[in-house]
Amino acid sequence: MRIYIIRHGETIANKDQIFQGWSDWPLNENGIKLAELTADHFKDVKFDVCFSSSLKRAKQTAEIMVKGSANPNTPIIVDDRIKEINGGIYEGFNLKGKMKPIDVITFVSFLKFPHLALRFKNGESIRDIEKRSQNFLNELAKKDYETVLVSTHGCCMRAMLNKLYDNPGEFWRGHVPFNCAVNIVDVVDGKMNLVTKDEDKIYYDKRYCEDLFESTKARFK
Repeated sequence: MRIYIIRHGETIANKDQIFQGWSDWPLNENGIKLAELTADHFKDVKFDVCFSSSLKRAKQTAEIMVKGSANPNTPIIVDDRIKEINGGIYEGFNLKGKMKPIDVITFVSFLKFPHLALRFKNGESIRDIEKRSQNFLNELAKKDYETVLVSTHGCCMRAMLNKLYDNPGEFWRGHVPFNCAVNIVDVVDGKMNLVTKDEDKIYYDKRYCEDLFESTKARFK
């Protein structure tokens, strides 16, 4: 089995550095464009099935990818285990805005020491999202599909794949995957392997994508 895992396209919240979590933002114009450019590279791929987060930005990305593939009738199955991390009281938080000390501590730990970060108040921790997303991936790996598309989110993608990385302690891998970045997992005899040569691959000109992770992280030095 080959599993293609894609992060959703850009949203206004991405552009404005708003912490989305479970907030249900749709793709913006650029996000649709990035998904279409990515789909063009998969036009010869015949997906057996697509699994998507229930959030609009992931579902829209899944729909665009499936429509542009060799099997536009690919069924899309929604699974809440691959939703983004629940940010609790920080949903909608503007990362460029004025912060209280507790807010700074919260986001420093989330960005720099994610496995040590506490659970977002009324939300989830990194350990929580790892548990549910890896449960999804483990279950998927036991199926008899040949080619699968999974449409998810940046933090969820890292959480899902963390156990397959050579250094699981380096959660972010230096970066949140760019919008519409794709990772590939091959499953052979039940064993999952990350295709590292194509890790976090994007299929469009990088100038169409903003590096918001680095600019956000820089604020908390």
